[in-house]
Amino acid sequence: MGAALESAFTFLFKYPPRLFGRGELVLAPVVPVWVLALAALAALGFGIFFTAIDGAAAHDPAWTIAAARTGGVLLLAAAALWMRPALPAARGVVLVALLAVGCFDVLANSLYAVATTHGLLPLVAVAASLYSAVTVLLARFVLGEHLAPSQRAGVAVALTGVALIAVGS
Repeated sequence: MGAALESAFTFLFKYPPRLFGRGELVLAPVVPVWVLALAALAALGFGIFFTAIDGAAAHDPAWTIAAARTGGVLLLAAAALWMRPALPAARGVVLVALLAVGCFDVLANSLYAVATTHGLLPLVAVAASLYSAVTVLLARFVLGEHLAPSQRAGVAVALTGVALIAVGS
């Protein structure tokens, strides 16, 4: 039940109802097939990554994260060398922001790795999947973004789903 509520949250939170065309209400935007394919591949990648983090972190969470970050940097460096994109050098506030993003990424993955070694993977994975809710809530309270009623309902449904999973675990 909790997992079903979590799935409903994800849909409602990311795709609030909109009016299109002649006033008909649709629940999701029209999305090209290639975008859905990339999203599915990303979901598969995240699933494999977080499952692998769980397995490897049982031995040593710190080395697990260090290896994951090193592999990611090497892969991006190889892609950059192959594609040779014209990237402007990051300076000042942008450089500080990029470094902060990297630090928060490593911190989040480290906490996930430690949590999977001390808790139930299904509960930890579902709780970690709420990162999109945190992102939207930060946008709401830090940037002043407004949430649609369905998005507010999605947050409530998600938290209810996590509570139900926690009770059932």
